[in-house]
Amino acid sequence: MNIQPSNSGYNPSNIQQAQTAQQANKPEVNPSVKAAGATELNVGDLERIQGYVEQLKDMSAVRPEKVESAKESLASGEYTKDEVIDQTANRLMDDIFGA
Repeated sequence: MNIQPSNSGYNPSNIQQAQTAQQANKPEVNPSVKAAGATELNVGDLERIQGYVEQLKDMSAVRPEKVESAKESLASGEYTKDEVIDQTANRLMDDIFGA
């Protein structure tokens, strides 16, 4: 018994064409840019990450003497004065909603 393939359109070149078309539809990404646990990064991701890095660079380091001073002011009741509460609330609102 001799079984001949049917004319179903199966052809190795058809598979190659489909794979080539699939590759053409992928967004262009620099293959050397990969993050741990991530598949790929695009230019928008890199720009966002660079923005975060710049924000971190602009942050000041924690100064222990300032922390100690704030603890002392808190313990003395300095921060419970109405003017300090109003000023703090205003600064918070400016930070959240913009000045």
